[in-house]
Amino acid sequence: MIYILGIEGKIASNLSVFLTEKEIKFIGVSRKESNNNISFNSFLRNISKEQNCLVINAANLSIEDFETFIKSIKKNKYARIIHISSVSVYGNSNNSNQILPINNYGLLNLKKENYLKKINRVLILRLSNVYGGFPETSPILNLYNSGKLKFIEVDNNNNELIRDFISINILLLSIYKNLNFGKSNILNISSGNGTKISDFLKLQNINILNIRRKVYNKNETIKISIIDKNYNL
Repeated sequence: MIYILGIEGKIASNLSVFLTEKEIKFIGVSRKESNNNISFNSFLRNISKEQNCLVINAANLSIEDFETFIKSIKKNKYARIIHISSVSVYGNSNNSNQILPINNYGLLNLKKENYLKKINRVLILRLSNVYGGFPETSPILNLYNSGKLKFIEVDNNNNELIRDFISINILLLSIYKNLNFGKSNILNISSGNGTKISDFLKLQNINILNIRRKVYNKNETIKISIIDKNYNL
């Protein structure tokens, strides 16, 4: 059986539609039980009894909940996990394969990845900036659509932040192709192409003339992430 943690989240919502269209059965796991989903606590109580299960973790769990999750699933030697992580674990390094997070988000993702080393079979998907789908998965587009995108970040030389953007469809296909993975592995889900945020917004047919540019301290600005230079699918 396939379990999807964080079923009410944006990525998992898109994944649930995708798998349903493929006629693949799954059980959604949310914070509270509902008519369609089981609760996280119910999942933790019963996961050790499953003899052939795949857990897709798309939830934004706290470290405490993640530790509890690991303790529960360790009891099941047959369990496999597909864990959605982030390229933030690479930080701002341009050296290939160097794990060097520079912010709390990257450190949190790296800490969770280290916990997963205790599990027999784990596939870690390090995701760049996802966009698209319904509901929309991009934080930037969601901010714009809600009227909360007030500025585009630049450094003292007016250089914009450069990121790697990847369609939600690429992530969904990557998960689908690896539902039957055997050995533990880490995959970077990215296009390998760095893009300015303003260029990304233009590609979404968004007029950026009314969005001001705001200078951030150069030490706080990630101009080019490692994913733009060294990694692709």
